[in-house]
Amino acid sequence: MAIMAAAGYNLVATAASAAGTTLAPDNFLSIDGNILWTSGDGGTWGWSNGPGPLVSGVNAGSHCTSAQQAAGAVYAEGANGLFNCGEPNATSSTGLPVPPVYTGPSNILAETFESSPINTTTDSCGANTGSFSFNGGQQGKWDNGLSQLGWGVGSVPSKDELANAFAVSRMNSLGQIEIYFGGQRIINNGDSHIDFQFLQSMAGLTGVANCSGGFSGQREQGDFMFEINYDNGGALGNPAFYVWTCPGSQPTGTACDTTGSWTTEPFPANSAVATNAGGAISCGGWVCEGALGPSQVDTNEFMEGAVNLSGLPFSIGCASNFFAQTRSSGSSSTSQLEAFTPPTTFATCTTPGVKTTPVDPTTGNPLTTIAPNQQISDSMTVTGTTGLGTPTGTATFYVCSNTTT
Repeated sequence: MAIMAAAGYNLVATAASAAGTTLAPDNFLSIDGNILWTSGDGGTWGWSNGPGPLVSGVNAGSHCTSAQQAAGAVYAEGANGLFNCGEPNATSSTGLPVPPVYTGPSNILAETFESSPINTTTDSCGANTGSFSFNGGQQGKWDNGLSQLGWGVGSVPSKDELANAFAVSRMNSLGQIEIYFGGQRIINNGDSHIDFQFLQSMAGLTGVANCSGGFSGQREQGDFMFEINYDNGGALGNPAFYVWTCPGSQPTGTACDTTGSWTTEPFPANSAVATNAGGAISCGGWVCEGALGPSQVDTNEFMEGAVNLSGLPFSIGCASNFFAQTRSSGSSSTSQLEAFTPPTTFATCTTPGVKTTPVDPTTGNPLTTIAPNQQISDSMTVTGTTGLGTPTGTATFYVCSNTTT
């Protein structure tokens, strides 16, 4: 792994497999420490249109809907952006901004953009001001299972506030799965940590109506996470990759929410991570809630990454959920969890193809019709994403009839 400074950003990247096939994320998205698409950085897309500038309201023209324009939607002029037309809160200057909509190509697996309250945000219950925080509920640690965590709305240290997090997954031309993720924090000083978690379980929040509760779902063998740490003073520390691991040797997908732990793995060679270490950058087509206001992001407040999930030297599961969280210290894994974006539906695998083949158990001949009480033998063939391991799980076979009685 090498950390290189180039074009005003910090980049961590390596590229190819031993077989010579390039497994690094391809040129779908520029991992360059910029939010706006930048011509010449090698990526087909950026998180938002480039080169800008940002316009809002009626100035956004036909790019945003009339309703979005009326709400003051922000649009980044230019081309090749994945997200645009985010809005300020319609009812309050201290309310949660409306996330942008996806404007990128349709041939992806999943996309999400999650906004998170900050310390000046008033919650939907009208009773508290602050971030979605672990402080507001049960105190949480980094290695806790989801069932051990509580949440609420409350103030967190400014260095640990999280404005938004976003992710896109896709299959490249070689049939390999790539994920791209990013986020923005509020203040760029202090020892801090942000991680991006990809879970197999359908996680969520309980107690939303009361703005306080717990987490649903569970951690499972093969959940995975990218970690970016900031040293004292806000400089980028080394990124890391973790897999949730159950005690003993368990198959991927085994639930061990309260007994498992995050296990560090070699940072994937087929990955890239960048921050805007070289200076302030423009926000995208949404409202940025940082020290420099809604249209700029200060130094080391933006981070992004990408990884090709095929060919990893360890096993991971197919994610169905994504969220990001911060921790009070980048150097201490036992430090307190702080802010988070709500878990949201996501996918890192294609929906598998399933084909069943009923046959006569005596002759082995395929059957096209089945008579009542007839004995048959059936099997299932599952096809899916290459490079992500052998499918696991159970299947129930049944026979349906459209006969009316």
